[in-house]
Amino acid sequence: MKRKEKKYKIEIHGAINTPNFGDVLFARMFYEACKSIPNAEVDFLQIPRFGVGKYVREETGYDRKRGKLEYLKANALILMSGGYLGLDNTSIYYVLHLYFRFIFPALLFQMLRKPVYIIGVGGGPIDSKWLRRKIKRLVNHAQKVIVRDEETRDYFIAYGVKNSIELSTDTALSYDKESIQKIEDEDFQNLFCNKKVLLLHTERPSNQEIAKKIIPSINIFLEKHKEYGVVFGYDYPINESLEETVCFKELCCETKYAYKYKNTDQMIALLNASDCIITTKLHVGIMGALCGKSVISFPTHREKTQRFYKQIGYPERCIHFTKIDDDIVLQQLEQYHNKPISIQESLITKAKENLMFVNELRK
Repeated sequence: MKRKEKKYKIEIHGAINTPNFGDVLFARMFYEACKSIPNAEVDFLQIPRFGVGKYVREETGYDRKRGKLEYLKANALILMSGGYLGLDNTSIYYVLHLYFRFIFPALLFQMLRKPVYIIGVGGGPIDSKWLRRKIKRLVNHAQKVIVRDEETRDYFIAYGVKNSIELSTDTALSYDKESIQKIEDEDFQNLFCNKKVLLLHTERPSNQEIAKKIIPSINIFLEKHKEYGVVFGYDYPINESLEETVCFKELCCETKYAYKYKNTDQMIALLNASDCIITTKLHVGIMGALCGKSVISFPTHREKTQRFYKQIGYPERCIHFTKIDDDIVLQQLEQYHNKPISIQESLITKAKENLMFVNELRK
């Protein structure tokens, strides 16, 4: 009688409890890549407070529920893109939050002498010296370390990492553009059948600062550029009415639309249907750039978003939110609204290597 081959159990670890577009997209991409491994049993890491969120479950179809420490029975752990190893804060709360969310579970796995693979992550700066030491230990004992930009590698080396660090690009750039769907929303299609689409995408629907610092310039731009209508979008699926938010109400134009999406496919479809994208978020900008759209970025994070635009050769498209005013926003719009971004094929190839490594994990 032929003996049944034992399952190779893999745990995926990252920002899997949030609804953020980029984190949910990564969960889906890594889950699909891991499931393609022959005889693999794939789970998302489930720990108290940071288990698998409903958005990741809905996106991936993952429905398992397990005990708190059951992940330690797995054969390997993948710390995927979306598990950011950086914190520009020394507050005890935020330091411990990052530690217990990302670092401690992986260190515990390593204590049992099981392999941890760090694939496509970003990191640094790390202002807490205590947290630096913990991250250094994690990275030094990882079986494989692939980071998404030079700055992450340089920070890790500066903090004392001696392990080999491979340089890649953001995993999102490996997304299959041929699979992008068309928007099925009839209201959207009717409104924008003869209009270009300017997408304003925010991380919070009722963002007073967005309304104050960005929308006045958009209104001036739209008054001059009648060929555009504006779509207001948000970073994850919500039930509240976007039409009632301050951002949407402050938009003064004939053609405006609040777009609510239910999954990453629908959000990517919107990005692909847009002509110009203004966003505060990293991965909306990345996917917009991958779709060949004009992207203007006003990030709220300290460094990580600027790194991406520098890496792809468009650093001028990214200005930190704290440094913008009406004139800067309008200047960015006038200069770049009709100039699409083109991603170098070499960067896309590099991004694909992240998931290729996952596909070949047992070979």
